[in-house]
Amino acid sequence: MPLLFFKPNWFRYISDKLIGTWLGLPVAILEVMFAMKVHITTDNFPSNLGNEKAIIIMNHRTRLDWMYYWSVILRQGKLENEKIILKKELKHIPGAGWAMQIAMFLFIKRNWEQDEKYLCQILHYFTDINYPLQLLIFPEGTDYSIHSVSKSKSYALKNNLPVYKHVLHPRLRGFTYCVEQLRSRHGIDAMYDVTIGYLGNICQSESDLAMGNLPQNVHFHIKRHPIGDIPESTEGLEKWCTEKWARKEARLDQFYKDGRFLPDQEEKSTVESSILYVQMIFWIVYWSTFVCIVFMLLYNFWWVRLYMFIMATILFLLSTYGGGFEMLQVDRHVVKSGDRKDYLPSSKHYVPNGPNDKKHTT
Repeated sequence: MPLLFFKPNWFRYISDKLIGTWLGLPVAILEVMFAMKVHITTDNFPSNLGNEKAIIIMNHRTRLDWMYYWSVILRQGKLENEKIILKKELKHIPGAGWAMQIAMFLFIKRNWEQDEKYLCQILHYFTDINYPLQLLIFPEGTDYSIHSVSKSKSYALKNNLPVYKHVLHPRLRGFTYCVEQLRSRHGIDAMYDVTIGYLGNICQSESDLAMGNLPQNVHFHIKRHPIGDIPESTEGLEKWCTEKWARKEARLDQFYKDGRFLPDQEEKSTVESSILYVQMIFWIVYWSTFVCIVFMLLYNFWWVRLYMFIMATILFLLSTYGGGFEMLQVDRHVVKSGDRKDYLPSSKHYVPNGPNDKKHTT
């Protein structure tokens, strides 16, 4: 935490590396210990994302789709660079919610007047530091459940739209806003259209996971669209996303008949290399050892328990009354840069002087 005030760039780098290693643990547990199979069908998707800046859009079949997608990023890019847009309630979960705040995940209230300002600040922070952001967005806004399917069907009938069986109709305002903000600040190179499907068990929620109802086969179809191929107008973006969701519906309908996405295209299966497998084994051993040591220290030393209590209290107060740890990071950056006007929603129509400039013209 002291680094955040004196060396914010060091804080961001070290936090990302630690969080990236931690995010690899559930991937390793699911694939190595519980033999979950991940199948990736690609279309114009690079073998290594490197430092590419991208928005990832995906259908939201279960509450845990984001976690299964870590298996893809582990093979194609850097886990620490992926940030997810989530509902605000998740940021207040003790431990996990605090970690997601430190990782700079984005939490929305579904109140556009508040969410617009919040998204503006977070996205401008990432573009200001030239961060290789991979932003995962679920345009449907919620997972596929009985309640959400009913609402999506009512919406479709009311607006003379097709009724979908496998996806929900997307909500477009947040999606178009993020694309426009990042594009105008040179913060996006490509869009990744991801379709997820399950064969065998469908682990719908965290409770299913806790009960051992794990997915056996998770399939991903991924298509990369360079940002130059994406419409620039808001109306064009809305139409583009709507068309992609209609295509997802057709693709999933065929998937559940054939048992795979597009058989004529290349498919990569779960663990492609012994190096990746050894890395997963290392993460399991490392973090298991780490957790045991932490509990041993907590049991034996009062000052460790005091430290944990103080940190938990700080994070609780910051999360509840201070806007969250992610906003503390933005505030520290704004104080350092001295340009608050650039962090207001009204600045979305500026013309940047260059992709790495720190000052922009409204």
